[in-house]
Parts: sequence; C-alpha cells; structure tokens
Amino acid sequence: MAWLEFVLITLFFHAAISSDITCDCNSTFSTKTVKSYLSIKSNHVNVELNLTCSSCKSKFELRIDDGSIAEISGNKTLYAWSDDEICFSGNISLNLLKVGKTYMEILDREKFCRMKVTKLEIFVLKEKGTLSMVFIIILAVLLVLSNIGLGLKIQVKLLLKLLKKPTAPLIGIIWQFFVMAPLSFAIAKGLQLDSVLALGLLAIGCSPSGGSGNIFAILLDADMELALLMNLTGLIAALATSPLWIWLLKPFLETFETEPITISVENVFASLAIVLFPVAIAMAITLWQPKVAKFLQKALKPCLIIVGTTFFGLGVAVYYYVIPFLHWTVYIATFLLPFIGYVSSGFAAYFLKSGKERAITVGCMVGFQNVGLAMLMLRLSLPAPDEDIGGAVPIVYMIMGGSLPTLAIIIRQTRLHLEKRKKKGEEANVDQELSEKCNGDGHLEAAEPLNQPEKIENEKTEL
Repeated sequence: MAWLEFVLITLFFHAAISSDITCDCNSTFSTKTVKSYLSIKSNHVNVELNLTCSSCKSKFELRIDDGSIAEISGNKTLYAWSDDEICFSGNISLNLLKVGKTYMEILDREKFCRMKVTKLEIFVLKEKGTLSMVFIIILAVLLVLSNIGLGLKIQVKLLLKLLKKPTAPLIGIIWQFFVMAPLSFAIAKGLQLDSVLALGLLAIGCSPSGGSGNIFAILLDADMELALLMNLTGLIAALATSPLWIWLLKPFLETFETEPITISVENVFASLAIVLFPVAIAMAITLWQPKVAKFLQKALKPCLIIVGTTFFGLGVAVYYYVIPFLHWTVYIATFLLPFIGYVSSGFAAYFLKSGKERAITVGCMVGFQNVGLAMLMLRLSLPAPDEDIGGAVPIVYMIMGGSLPTLAIIIRQTRLHLEKRKKKGEEANVDQELSEKCNGDGHLEAAEPLNQPEKIENEKTEL
C-alpha cells in the first residue's frame, strides 16, 4: 500500500499549495498595441485597463519591461479588496521617454489569483517631418551619383589587366561575402544586441564595399584600379550573397513580438538592382560618349563632396533622438566589425605578396561597407519604430568605423610632413656648407673664372 500513501501525500501537498489561490482574474486593455509619437508639447498617453476577478482580494502591480522607453505615471500598484467582479477600471497614464518598443503587463504579487496575462505592446515613434524626407532624398541622390562616378571610371582593359593577378581581388571578395556577414552576426550575438540593432549590423555586414572606403583608399594612396574592380564585382556578387546571408541568419534574431522582424529578401534584391542601374548607364556613356564621360567626371567631384557632407550632417540630425540612447555595446560592435575587417583582410593580402598598396586597398574596401545601401535596405524593409532604431546603426558605424582609417591618414600625413621637413633641413645644411666655402665677397672660388669676361671689360673701360 506504499503507492497509495504516496498518492495521498501528493494530493495533500497539492491542496496545501493551491489553498491560497482564491480567484481567477482577467486583465484587459482597451487596445492591444499603443502607437504614439514623441512630441515637444506632450509625451503622455492614457490606456484604459479593466481588471475582473471572481473574488478580489489581492495586490496587483503594473510593470513595463523596458523602463527607458516608457514609464508609468503615478501609482504602479493596484489594491483590490472588493466583493464585486470588477476590481479595477480606469486609465493608466504613460510617459514616453524615447523611440523604441516595449510592453506593459499586470502581475499578482500576492499570488492569490490565477492571472490570465495580457501584454500591452507600446510603440514610441518619431514623427516624420520635412528633415526626414530630405534625408531620404539625399540618400537616394548620393547612391545614384556615387555609382555613376563608379561606372564612369571603370575601364575594361584595366580590369582585365588586374584579373591576370587575381590574388588581391579574390581576397577582397572572400572577405566581403564569406567573412563580414557571419562576423557581423557573431558580434551582434556575442554582445547580445537587440534584434533590431542586430539586423542593422547584419545589413552592414551583408553590403558590398563602396562609399567612404573609396575616399579612404584615395587618401592613403591605394590602388584605385583594384578599388574599382572590387566595387563592381562586389555589387554584382551582392545580388546573390546579400539576400542569401539575410535569409540564412535572420531566423536566429529573436524578438518579443508575435511577428518576427525581418529584412525582406525581395527588398534587398531591389536595393541592389537600383544601385547597379546607374553603374550600367555610366559604363554605357563611357563606351559610346567618352567626351561626355570626362565632363561628367569633373562635374561629379564637387557634387559628391557637397552631397556626402550633407548626408552625414542630416543623418546625425535625423537620428539624434536615437543615437544618445543606444547601448554602449552598439558602439563597440560598430567599431569591431570594420576593425577586424581592415586588419584581417589587409594582412591576408600583404602576406600573400599582393604588395603594400593593394593590401591597403583590400583593407579599405572590406573594412568599410556601403552604408548608404544598408540604410536603403533597412528603410525599405522595417516598419516604424524599427526603421529608426535599426537605421541609427549605420550612422554610428560611419563614425566608429571611420576612426581607424582616419587615424591611419593622420599618421601618414604626419610622417610625410616630418619627412618633408627633414629633407628641407638637409637642403639647408648643404646650402650652409656651400656658403662656408665662399670667399669674403660672397662668390665661390670655383665661380671666379666665369667672371673673367666682365673683368676684362672693366679693364678696357679704365684704359
């Protein structure tokens, strides 16, 4: 009969545990999702809450998962000691703090009731003003102009010449499409980034080279023919590799929402096609209208400088309400990704005897991805507020990722300046040594015979 005793003890223990549960409770909000915009005038929103119980004798607490996005205004605790079924019915006031998403739930702290948990999703959005629209237009213009410039510079003969020694281009392609995307995913997972921020970093890792990488390559006296080849092959290869990586890795990015946040593969493909179209047009102009191509090259330089500077300034202005609130891990992630890309690909190219210039080129092209393309993918794919949160990652990447090549440029320019000063000092020492060998009248002894005709003329004049 030992088994019967065991069953009785188990039933008694279960009854003792459940004896405190006196009622069944159900909490419902007036809406399933709250979507509200941050405003200068008011950052408050009210939500109606109804709490019904079979017998109300408990203490309930309202809790917001991420208190940095929104907070409850007033008392967070609800005391319910009523014999009515309706324990609480009223408005809950929320203060909106920053752009983002979180949820609110109600908990039974006394454990007297069986709660049917209902979560209220809270989306804090930013109003899309004129500045945001101008930024999107500038982004599109920058992508078109930069890729027209790429197409105008491409010469088939030079590209074929580079392909005869394909070590450096192959290293660049391998690192861009088989290292950077998994690396961005590994960094995001290792630093435990939020799913939207992780998608922003993954979008950068899946993008081909271009943009500021070309500028850094020019300032570091890199091989620009190789840079153009890597840009072109990168854009073409990205039509297959970027959608593939996003399709493979996006299921591992978790989110609390019922519907997962993803970057549409179709939008990635469309973004790349839009970028390749200006390249094709520019290459056609170069082949059939070389004079027009030369004129466009000269006109594009100042335009790119103006548009690029405007793009960066507007990017910081548009995302100012997101960037200060980003977790420090985002800044570490956006530094590690380009740093590892620069160093690993550059050293690989150098040790495989590609030469110093080509190693620098590979490092610049791999380490600095096409930020504009990444932002376009995020803008086309993510809903608000995810597009604002994820879109802030490329802006931070521009700042953190550009720090390493900027430091290299400063060191290089300083070294060149010191070498120039040293050379001037050596020339000055040579001039001083020559002056010490001069006669008292300031003429060199070796130069005296050259003045003989003038001396003879003076003697004739005296006679």
